[in-house]
Amino acid sequence: MTLDERLIRGLTGHPDNIGTTLIPFDVYKIRKAYPKNRPLHRLLFYILRTTEQSLSNQDLDKLVKTLALDSRRSSKTRSDIEKAFDILKKTGVVESYKIEDESTSARVKLSFTKSKDWYMKDWSKNIIELPAGEESRDVPESE
Repeated sequence: MTLDERLIRGLTGHPDNIGTTLIPFDVYKIRKAYPKNRPLHRLLFYILRTTEQSLSNQDLDKLVKTLALDSRRSSKTRSDIEKAFDILKKTGVVESYKIEDESTSARVKLSFTKSKDWYMKDWSKNIIELPAGEESRDVPESE
C-alpha cells in the first residue's frame, strides 16, 4: 500500500502544504443541489483552497490536470469547467471569470475573482434554532 505524496505532505506539515481549510456551510448546499457534477465539486474546493482573491492567466490544461479531470476530451472538459464557473457565479462563489484562447498559442487561459465572504451574506440562515420547548434542560430557569 502506498500513500499519496500530497497526503504525506499534509500529514507532516510540509511547507508546500496549505494546511487546513475551513469549509463554509453553504458549500454543502451547492454540492447537494448538483450531486453528480464532479467538475463543479472539484472546482469549488479548488477555489476554496486558493489563498488569493484573484487568479489571472492560469493555464486551463494545468487546472484540468490539477483537478484530475478527463484531459483526453479537452473540449468537453473545458465546457464542463465553463458550466461549473457559471454555476459558481450564479451562487455567488465567484464574482467574475474569463476563459479565453490565446491567439499566439493553442493555450487556453483562465482568470477569476472570488467573491469576498460569499458565504457570509445571510449568516442568520446558517444558525440552527431549536423548536419551542426543546431548550436545554441543564440551565435552571430564573424565577
